[in-house]
Amino acid sequence: MMEKKVRIEGRVKRIEYLRYLADVRAEEQHAWNLGIRITRKSIEEIRAEFVRVSNFDSIYINI
Repeated sequence: MMEKKVRIEGRVKRIEYLRYLADVRAEEQHAWNLGIRITRKSIEEIRAEFVRVSNFDSIYINI
C-alpha cells in the first residue's frame, strides 16, 4: 500500500486575499447580471490592489 506524502513546499495565500478576490469577482458578476458590460480585472490587478489597500506586504502567508 502506498503511503500518502504530505506536500511541504509551496506558498499559502492569505484568507483575507481570497475573500477580497471573491468580493471583487462577485461585484463584477453582479454588474454583468444587471446588464452593465465591464472589463473584468486581471488577477495581477486584483493582487496589486489588495496589497495597496491592505496592511499586508504580500498575498502570501509566511509559515
